[in-house]
Amino acid sequence: MSLALALSAVQAASAAAQSAPGGSIEPSAGTVDYLDIGAGVYDLAGDNHRHETGAADVEYHFGQKFLGIGPALGVIADIRGGGMGYAALYGDIPVGPLVVTPLAGLGGWWHGDGNDENLGGTFQFRLSLEAAWRLDNASRLGLRFGHISNAGIHPVNPGDNDLMLTYSLPLRF
Repeated sequence: MSLALALSAVQAASAAAQSAPGGSIEPSAGTVDYLDIGAGVYDLAGDNHRHETGAADVEYHFGQKFLGIGPALGVIADIRGGGMGYAALYGDIPVGPLVVTPLAGLGGWWHGDGNDENLGGTFQFRLSLEAAWRLDNASRLGLRFGHISNAGIHPVNPGDNDLMLTYSLPLRF
């Protein structure tokens, strides 16, 4: 249910931004793939945020979109060895030189060493919101807040949050 609501919000916001005057970045921007690399803090806030640690993530945002929504693949891993691989949908919402990118996905989580949080099971959802400044060369420098949770489908559901400094590199093949 929450995933469906998140995807609806991504679609509506992306479509509104692209149809607004000045809302399009440039005509070809919708077909450019991006490699998004991040580094920051994992297990940042929430009920069980006593295990903060460093983390990194990589996302590949495919440029081809339908109704403003495109596919993405990603992986996030903390320095204790825990992490998640996921497939997602995203939308880019341009606001002047700022690009806001909501993302909603699902995937598999794996447990790291004994200090890693128990998220309740392998199947998890990933939600994130990124705000990035578009640079002159079309790359982006941003900040992303992400959340991993099983949405209550497992008996244990503490969830984990992360905050990443990101750099998005446009890929033109």
